[in-house]
Amino acid sequence: MKGIGTTAPLSSVQWSSATYYGNRTADLNFEIVLHESTNIVELLYQRLAPLPVGYVPTVGMESISGVESTALCSTAGQTCSIVSGNVFRFTPR
Repeated sequence: MKGIGTTAPLSSVQWSSATYYGNRTADLNFEIVLHESTNIVELLYQRLAPLPVGYVPTVGMESISGVESTALCSTAGQTCSIVSGNVFRFTPR
């Protein structure tokens, strides 16, 4: 993890040169951007290595209590295509 950057009204956390669990050769760069004035959350995937065989990604958000959640894609039979350059945006209701 690279660190936390803040430029109001934005905060971000970036992972540089991260790896997949169980595959330490992958080179992944991705970031979470929090838009504090609108509560929009963006997941930015800058550079991703191909998924290892058998890996099924999940992209979503969950409440702190774990009671509420939303998934854009997960293991529940949905196709989850995450590639370099993808941006997923969560906008509050």
